Amino acid sequence: MTALLLTSVFSLPVVAYEPEPFELELEGFFYRGLAVRVIGTQTLEQRSDGSWRMEVTARGPFIRMEERSDFRWEGDTLVPLGYRYSLRAPFEREERRVRFQPENNRIRAEVNDRRTDHDYDPDWYDPLSYTLLLARDMDRGLNGSEFMVVDRHNARQYIFEQIEHRRAPDGAVVIAQQEPDRGDTFILFDRASMLPSHLLRWRDGSIEYQIRTLSGEKNGTSHDNFPHWPNPRRNAP
Repeated sequence: MTALLLTSVFSLPVVAYEPEPFELELEGFFYRGLAVRVIGTQTLEQRSDGSWRMEVTARGPFIRMEERSDFRWEGDTLVPLGYRYSLRAPFEREERRVRFQPENNRIRAEVNDRRTDHDYDPDWYDPLSYTLLLARDMDRGLNGSEFMVVDRHNARQYIFEQIEHRRAPDGAVVIAQQEPDRGDTFILFDRASMLPSHLLRWRDGSIEYQIRTLSGEKNGTSHDNFPHWPNPRRNAP
């Protein structure tokens, strides 16, 4: 579950971006015939050794999903350390790992029992923590971002664009990601807290899933009243 920005327009020096710990309460719906509801959390915390961990968990009827990314934050960017994803659902089980091993000049991607090795590249990221780089770019006022993300066995270019949308609720920043072979992803960020508030994945004219933030806390400050898409099953972004 994922998920999720942007060419600088300022001539003044850029202030270094720093992550802030947060915790979000989430609600998701997956549409595979009937709608399946899940509830979950997303957290970001700094650990005692100075590294960071982002974690997402979700639970629903016969569904259990866990996703975790460990990384270091250096200057104004992140250095990924490792990633793990686990899904348990009826007729579907998947385990994924990405190991970043610069000392061995290797990035190892594992999906279930299959393993693929790549030469180490400092500009490749895991499928979860790169979303902090989106937040960093929005904080700088950028309107487009591109990242190379280790997606299953290969690196894939993720391209994001900040857009204006007539159905966007007040107080929201809209980010779009278009992938011709996978569908379109739209992410709302709450302008006040710059936390993700609603994610939609559309494909072939219908919604595949949505994830909404119900409440959250960032660096000790509580946030609620997150902006959400109005009736997204009928109103395609």
